[in-house]
Amino acid sequence: MPFRFDWHQDGGSRQNREIETTPRPRLSVKVAYWLSDVSEPGRGNLKVVPGSHMVNWIDGPPRRDIEWPDPDGAIEVTAEPGDAVFFDRRIWHTRSRNYSEHTRQAVFFGYTCRWTTIRIPSRWVECEMRRLRHANPQKQWEGNDLNDVMALSVAVPYCDVVVTERQWAHFVGVAKLDRRFNTTVISDLRRLPELLGR
Repeated sequence: MPFRFDWHQDGGSRQNREIETTPRPRLSVKVAYWLSDVSEPGRGNLKVVPGSHMVNWIDGPPRRDIEWPDPDGAIEVTAEPGDAVFFDRRIWHTRSRNYSEHTRQAVFFGYTCRWTTIRIPSRWVECEMRRLRHANPQKQWEGNDLNDVMALSVAVPYCDVVVTERQWAHFVGVAKLDRRFNTTVISDLRRLPELLGR
């Protein structure tokens, strides 16, 4: 597996770039519930830099594919199946490489104040898309679904016209996000010339 520098803070790029305080305020927390055994390092463990929730930036490479050492003080969190790890979304973290025979499995839950999703449009769209996508337990999440949710969370509140798959266009309509943000959302490319000519 090629190297990739994946140290990050959760909360989305808009939230992390647009809140101009140092440190940024705690707007959400997360819980990682471990299903697999990460009781030893090197099993795809959560890696954190203790205390890093108080800084908005850490040193990193000019490109993510350039080999770069872990930040000073980085540790791998170990946990047994059934353990829950509670952390501030601002803490700088990544996952370790998995050199074991175990498949890394965990469920992550995020908790935030409801006003956060209402006042940050991209967060509101993301939550609504996830909620509607989860509402049908018979339809499995596919590889690009999360990418679609993240792209729509930026496109719907900030674009005039959005072209997406039928499922997502339907969800946008159900949640009335197109009306809320005055955005035209379509799934048929043939309508695009007419809409752009307005």
